[in-house]
Amino acid sequence: MRRLLAGLRAAGVGEVLYMPDRYGLVARAAEDLPDLLMTPATQVCSDIPEDTLRATEAMVQANARVLAIDAGKTLLFERERMIKEADQAGIAIVAMKDH
Repeated sequence: MRRLLAGLRAAGVGEVLYMPDRYGLVARAAEDLPDLLMTPATQVCSDIPEDTLRATEAMVQANARVLAIDAGKTLLFERERMIKEADQAGIAIVAMKDH
């Protein structure tokens, strides 16, 4: 996650909309990247299928352009619906694998 965030910063991304997790992994990974504005997509992450749709809707509302997923570590509920909504909004979905 840290490398993904550092790569986004290096590419000129100034703000990241992220799905909060129970352990605060994303927020902790960004702690030493103070020039990267981190905004949670939702205030609640309940580990239920609606989380995926809430996050996608928040990204659509924020006019996000890319949805990056931590490949192999992310549970996607309502996958087809999420892909359809992201596609309709012009949001690219990228699966990143941290080696």
